[in-house]
Amino acid sequence: MGNEISRRRFTKLTLVSVTGLAAGCSSETPPAFESVPVSDPPSQDADGSMAEPVEDSLNGDLGADLGPEVGGSDSEVGDAEVVEPEEAPLFDPADFQEDQGIFPLAVQSGGAEPDGALLWTLYEGSAPLDVVVFEDGAGGGPGALVISAAVEVAEAGAVHVILEGLEPWTRYRYCFVQRADSDALRSAVGRFRTAPDPDATEVVRFGGASCINDYYTPHNTLSRAADAELDFFILAGDTVYADGSLSLEEFRGVWRNALADPGYRDLLMSTSLVATWDDHEITNDWDPEFIDPELLAAGTAAYFEHLALRRIEESPNRVWRSHRWGRTLELFMLDCRSERLPSTRQTPLAQYISPEQMDWLKSGLVDSPCTFKLIVTSVPITNFPQVIVSEDDRWEGYPTQREEILSHIVDAGVTGVVWLAGDFHFGAITRVEPPPSAWSMQREVLMGPGDQFINPGWLALGLGSGASQFSAAIGEVNYTRFTADASSQPPVLTVEFISADGGVLHGENIAIDTSSVPEP
Repeated sequence: MGNEISRRRFTKLTLVSVTGLAAGCSSETPPAFESVPVSDPPSQDADGSMAEPVEDSLNGDLGADLGPEVGGSDSEVGDAEVVEPEEAPLFDPADFQEDQGIFPLAVQSGGAEPDGALLWTLYEGSAPLDVVVFEDGAGGGPGALVISAAVEVAEAGAVHVILEGLEPWTRYRYCFVQRADSDALRSAVGRFRTAPDPDATEVVRFGGASCINDYYTPHNTLSRAADAELDFFILAGDTVYADGSLSLEEFRGVWRNALADPGYRDLLMSTSLVATWDDHEITNDWDPEFIDPELLAAGTAAYFEHLALRRIEESPNRVWRSHRWGRTLELFMLDCRSERLPSTRQTPLAQYISPEQMDWLKSGLVDSPCTFKLIVTSVPITNFPQVIVSEDDRWEGYPTQREEILSHIVDAGVTGVVWLAGDFHFGAITRVEPPPSAWSMQREVLMGPGDQFINPGWLALGLGSGASQFSAAIGEVNYTRFTADASSQPPVLTVEFISADGGVLHGENIAIDTSSVPEP
């Protein structure tokens, strides 16, 4: 593939952004990924999502070597040449040889928006690199070329590319190609689906898991998730177990060993991800009030370096953000680890999440037009029986804030809330409080563990604890599969726990009262 590239014409053909993360071991905040336009720059909302793109004035396809300036985190797109082929050319991945030596961790996509996504790879070659996006098709054969552009490779080989100008609710394939005079080499081919149009009510099918320990490999649960053609996948915390790492290089080693697992490769090539963290991405039960800032900076840099996550311009290390999939669902991804203040735990000022994150969550729930408001919390909010220990590590140990958010949902009349959690090493479907509490209408799903030892505490959630509060308890590794149907009457979130061999361990429908959902 030469320097002259083509890009298929779209109604909204606007922006290509190429970005790199210069991760370092210092405590300085790394820069955000910046979107650099062909025409006008996009704006970024406070939740990390991209604003609606500005329509391009060019009437035709865009072709050029869109090469960034290498050397900084602010990538620039080169001059564009207008070309108008009769049809978009085909890209055939079979024309290039996959090379796992220079692309050792395959590919990822994440943060899907109606007009694009972020693409990722780790590149250990030395020749210039291109990203190629092409239309999906049956059998993995050729597809019409959509985007081909030069990309920047950041420190230690990380590549993050923000794409825009794509069509909503559309499946695409992509890969990275080494641009050299000989040896036409490429990465594995990945797939992702853009989010629906903001006013659409598509049926959305997605998965989630937590607690994926690289001691237990291969991760067959993740391979089964890859088989399901999901629209996206939630990593709900403890994505890797980096305990004991002391430097950026050690954290990198953990991430690269973990992501080399066949299950992770299968999953991350198959769909886009959204993610939060818990403790093991840094170290077990780390306390934000006392952790070594250099250790936290190194672990944070490795986290963002190895996942397809957008950086938020005004707060590059912020984990909490939201993602919308039309009017069907909105995900509120919380950070329940880095903002907690354990010294305040049993005081009136108990802080599990920051006041800023709490205000963002409360206003976001009220303002969301979506049928399903799914709150992803790395550690459950449910009131568990006394036999389930470690209250100080979850919402129950910070009762002031727990009451604040649960009461807000009831008092503000927010409908369609389901909490999605991890951490506990078993699966469950719960009511956050037993009836007749006003909070008992709020449901929570514990996802996974994706691959980890099983906490025997799940046995306490049987009939002895009251089936009115716990309708399912899963003592087996799993990923959790969800189907959100906003058009059914009533709207239903179907929850299925899927075993490592692909069997359904338990299935259940959570019906949503939409009496207060605003009309479009």
